Amino acid sequence: MPEVFKLWRIRYYFPLRRGISKGPTANTSLRNARNYLAVVRDLPELWDCFLRLDEIWTRDLSNMRSVPQKERLPVITMFMHSHQQFRIAFELGFSTAISEAWSTMRGSIDTAMVAHKIFREPNLLAVWIRKNDGRAEKNAYKEAFKSANLFPAQFRLAKLQSFYRDYSESGTTSGTRCNVVTHQD
Repeated sequence: MPEVFKLWRIRYYFPLRRGISKGPTANTSLRNARNYLAVVRDLPELWDCFLRLDEIWTRDLSNMRSVPQKERLPVITMFMHSHQQFRIAFELGFSTAISEAWSTMRGSIDTAMVAHKIFREPNLLAVWIRKNDGRAEKNAYKEAFKSANLFPAQFRLAKLQSFYRDYSESGTTSGTRCNVVTHQD
């Protein structure tokens, strides 16, 4: 776990010592740092799971870079963004900012699912790019990227679709469920 403590010192300890984080931000940062280290220390299986998932992401992104078609660049960029959201979600989760982690992870999943759809059907890149150009374009986007179209049966993603459907709305609004899962000292 030495890399965890190195990250912790860079991310939390040094800014606090230098006075970069002041006032309520400093208290929040310190609490998050303590929670992060406690979770990593007390739940090493969870940390190991994160590291393994991150290795898979990193390997897959490395493999994508060898795709020669220039039209794949937006899709690769979307997957890279999804990976960053994944990392941030886990950091928030380890810091016990659960509702924030949940919302960020949902964004990661949404981005990855849209990227996967565009990867399978490159003609949808134009639909995705134009989704904010008007009502007709927005409707075309909603139809092309609705949940039922993101998980085609031939890819055997039914279980993932059930998780996506069950959890995609939780933690992203200001409802009571969102507020209850936020941990405070």
